[in-house]
Amino acid sequence: MARSILAILVLLVMTTPAAAQEANEPPAAATTKELPAAPAPQPSPAAPPRVEEIVPDPQPPSALPAKEEAAIVPAAAGTIAGPPSGSAEPGPSGLHGRQPLVRAGKGAFDISAEYRLRTIYVNPLELNGLDAAEVRYAQNRLRTGWLFNWDNKVKVQAEIDLLDGVLAGDNGIVWGDPPYPNEGTSTIARNPNEAGVGVVLKPDTDPLAPSSYTYGLKKIDPVTVRRAWGEVALGAGVLRAGRMASYEGRGILANDGNNDLNRFGTNGRGDTSDRILFGTKPLEIYKAIRSGDPAAADPREDRGLFFGAAYDQVVNDSIQLGGDNANQYGVSAYYLLPEFNVFGLRCRDLRVAGSFAYRGAHDVEMGISILPLELRVGIEKLRLEFQAAPMWGATRELSDALSLMSSKKPVVQDVLALGVMTVADYDVGPVTLTLEFDYASGDDDPRPDTRVTDFIFAEDTSVGLLLFPQVLGYLTARSSAAGNANLNGLGATALPSTRVATYGAFFNAKALFPQVTWHLTDEVFLRGGALFAWTAAPSTDPTETLRREDGKEITDDAVNYNGGKPGDYWGTEFDLRFSAKLWGHFVFDLDGAVLLPGDALQDMNGDAVPSGMVEARLQFRY
Repeated sequence: MARSILAILVLLVMTTPAAAQEANEPPAAATTKELPAAPAPQPSPAAPPRVEEIVPDPQPPSALPAKEEAAIVPAAAGTIAGPPSGSAEPGPSGLHGRQPLVRAGKGAFDISAEYRLRTIYVNPLELNGLDAAEVRYAQNRLRTGWLFNWDNKVKVQAEIDLLDGVLAGDNGIVWGDPPYPNEGTSTIARNPNEAGVGVVLKPDTDPLAPSSYTYGLKKIDPVTVRRAWGEVALGAGVLRAGRMASYEGRGILANDGNNDLNRFGTNGRGDTSDRILFGTKPLEIYKAIRSGDPAAADPREDRGLFFGAAYDQVVNDSIQLGGDNANQYGVSAYYLLPEFNVFGLRCRDLRVAGSFAYRGAHDVEMGISILPLELRVGIEKLRLEFQAAPMWGATRELSDALSLMSSKKPVVQDVLALGVMTVADYDVGPVTLTLEFDYASGDDDPRPDTRVTDFIFAEDTSVGLLLFPQVLGYLTARSSAAGNANLNGLGATALPSTRVATYGAFFNAKALFPQVTWHLTDEVFLRGGALFAWTAAPSTDPTETLRREDGKEITDDAVNYNGGKPGDYWGTEFDLRFSAKLWGHFVFDLDGAVLLPGDALQDMNGDAVPSGMVEARLQFRY
């Protein structure tokens, strides 16, 4: 599985234990085996471009199977955070377990590929209006991974997506600016175009109001180079440099987007960093030096103590200036033990990890720290996973922009946020019982002189299928578009409202998510779950609330994303998934969900109707 180097501040590898155990949920294509990396700080929904990813991004390096005699630390062990969280089997790329496509002398070349057709139907998406009463569309994506490997000592890798997010069919022009290729009427249409789904302004409406925005078409680049990086084995460790995944696997801080570890739904674009990383096994180096024999060191990447350090170039505004850059630094340590016994109990896959990351920018007085922690272990039929990411610090960047929409003067705001994920799986024959708890702190006071307290999970680390990925993803995108229009009109130099759009991520919530998985065969399973989601802070639309601010108190001005009073219960969602894999290279998934909305989604009249969703996916992998 591809393990990109630890995110500069990210060094916490966290994944779902149960998912890691299911052979019928294969990782996505375009992945290569590597050690995990560090997590990168991730900001709250109201954070501007620079602060929006205050969370460190963990991740590991990728490689072909390393020769144990080649170095103290195998090439694949070059990640700060260790093996990818939640990865249980080699990816469809086949870089592990099969010969590369081309080998000449000490050189090797290989390609991995995954084509996915995803169809989505939601009715209604908008729970209190008619603009998105019924949504249906199909999306393409061909994801490819490229590996050039010289004797497991030097590697160059790249990940390229084709038609990612491009809608099936000739979709014509809705609202927005051309070009959108269109063959004309449906009767004579011959060729599909390259349009995607986006939030657009409805004609003849107020651009400052969230309700003026709805889903429309946007232009999609047919080819996207997601990542490209190099790696060298130095004997005492691995050095990586380039644009790589921030984290390997599924974590609350970052997600590589190259895995199928979500309990419901699928992966997306993933988190990426421009980074330099060095990873090693310090105790093994000590053993080799002390004995005078490099063979005394244990080069295995699945056990022992690992350490890593990383640097990320986060923002480089004006290249002729140095004070306007934002940089990220991180260190990480983790310990792995594949098998052991405690009081006669057979334990496995122990992972204890901790890291520290810091992101700073002088021009906006930003200094954000994060301390990701992780514990993962299997005990007999029980699997446990715990992830936590406290984040603290200060920044003036949000306040500088948001003060233009408020009567308050800009100040340096304190930042204090927390994200937590806990998962317990217990096997009873062919059935797995799961209890999941997720927490992301929220912020019900968007004014520019108060503490910033909201936390957003990695976009690809989904919680449920409909409430957060679809309904709230749509509502927050509308609020973000209106906020950007407000700030652009006021001449703001930063757009904190950009991060109001969660892109379907879990945020401002406390969720209890019991699930049951029935393994019909090794390749087929059926899963059901009930998601109960409360708000961590009263549901508040920051854009509309700031527009309505008229005094010292904010509670009388606050409204939710549908214009109603802020509530404390998002709703109850029932999810169902059927998944079947054939020959290890073809996967069919059928997901469904029903949402019963709570008071946090009601409009000013107290109305919010139930919603339903069906998603089908066909995936072909090599």
